Amino acid sequence: MHFLKETESIYLGTSTGVIRIPADHCGRHQSRQACLNANDPYCGWNELKLKCMPPPHHDPIASHWYQTATECPVLNHPVDGGWSAWSGWSPCSHLSGDNTDPCLCQTRRCDNPPPQNGGMPCHGISIQVTNCTVHGGWTAWSAWSACSQSCGVAIKTRKRTCGNPAPAHGGRVCVGVDTQELYCHSNPPCPTASSPIKDGGWSAWSPWSECSARCGGGYRTRTRKCDNPAPQPPGGLECPGCGVEYEECNSAPCVESKKLSAWTAWVPMGNGDFALLKVMRLHLF
Repeated sequence: MHFLKETESIYLGTSTGVIRIPADHCGRHQSRQACLNANDPYCGWNELKLKCMPPPHHDPIASHWYQTATECPVLNHPVDGGWSAWSGWSPCSHLSGDNTDPCLCQTRRCDNPPPQNGGMPCHGISIQVTNCTVHGGWTAWSAWSACSQSCGVAIKTRKRTCGNPAPAHGGRVCVGVDTQELYCHSNPPCPTASSPIKDGGWSAWSPWSECSARCGGGYRTRTRKCDNPAPQPPGGLECPGCGVEYEECNSAPCVESKKLSAWTAWVPMGNGDFALLKVMRLHLF
């Protein structure tokens, strides 16, 4: 521990660092009379700043700084109360409605100095409360939303949130639902959706079939289907025309040719005696 005159402070060294403690405590004297009556060698009343403080620029003979260290204090002069420093935060209880909830509190006392001889008491609060358990509460329901659609079966909704207040520091959450739904009973029926009517269209012709004859005139066919597109839905017109087409083919005349048929059966010839049988063949044209 060492006192340094240049800074009017005490320096206290510890294993973790150095602490500076000012020698003056002028700030706790709030009035001129209290400042002068304290007979504090470090403090005097600054007439320009209207404040109890050390000599300006370390000049105790400044004209606007006044001190009565050589006079006896007026012991019966009123002394206004002053607050002490706030204590550290510690667990405490706080009454909230019908519940006593755990909180953290810090306090201060009106003893720096205490009011004396009719002096004014301290102004302000002596206790601060924080981190209290807060149980959640519902907000009011919102207005109903618009229907999800303008016809047929539809619903409308409304919501609320657990924020009045929101649960904090271990408080209970809200119990219940946050969304309600209701059917829209006044909606008119939705019109039936109908597909556009499409008339049928012909597909491409198939290849021609083989001719029905090799010569002398025949015919061949080709087909098509009414599926490009098919008539849809009911009400679409069928394709106009025919789905089968005929064409003559191989119209050249056929060339005549003769062929022998197979042998006929043997037949008897002569006067009744057995004789050789004569064989005949027919000519076919």
